[in-house]
Amino acid sequence: MAKDEYYVLVCKILVYLYKRLKGKTKIKPEEYLLPLTKDFPIHEEYFLYVLEKMQEQGYIEKVVFVRAWGEDIIMADSSKIRITPVGIDYLRNDSVMNKLIHTIPEAAAIISLFQV
Repeated sequence: MAKDEYYVLVCKILVYLYKRLKGKTKIKPEEYLLPLTKDFPIHEEYFLYVLEKMQEQGYIEKVVFVRAWGEDIIMADSSKIRITPVGIDYLRNDSVMNKLIHTIPEAAAIISLFQV
């Protein structure tokens, strides 16, 4: 899958947030979760769309969206973003996420986080 594929982006975000929850990374969300970067090579509108849909589906929480008069999202504060139990379950049990975890280099380390 391409780096800008929706599910690849979702996987990377969830992997990062799960690592953060488990104390495996100290990188702050506002330093990592940014569009037009190596990890997220997409424009801001698409990036905000991905975050919005992930929050609507219950995979993440605590993202504050700023909307324009037309209800379009123009900005998001992700400084307090967290993965939810639903997001962990999706990351762990969804067949697409499992395939991506074994494909995306950044996600390979997540397998050890699931071991008891």
